[in-house]
Amino acid sequence: MIVETQNQAVDIVFPPPLRCLLERRNYLMIMSIFGVRKLNFTAQDGKVVRGRSVYVGYETNGVDGLMTEKIYLSDDIFGSIDITVGADYDFSFDRRGKVEAVTKA
Repeated sequence: MIVETQNQAVDIVFPPPLRCLLERRNYLMIMSIFGVRKLNFTAQDGKVVRGRSVYVGYETNGVDGLMTEKIYLSDDIFGSIDITVGADYDFSFDRRGKVEAVTKA
């Protein structure tokens, strides 16, 4: 994405979830699962949070090795999906950068 700053064009590489938010489109990518942390707690506002933090890696321009991120998957939506550490999954993001689908690659 080219961004203009003080009359100078700068090429900025955004990670895919942020890029799809900026470009207002859906985005599908394959990510490797590095780790999973189960979550089950009550937040300060009283809401119960149940889900998983999934630690993923993927190839992207401008990075030697893999870019890594943490993605939250709610048990309400993704509870039936068995996430296996070391496997590859297709993650589909909506135009706001939220995960809308996860399938094994």
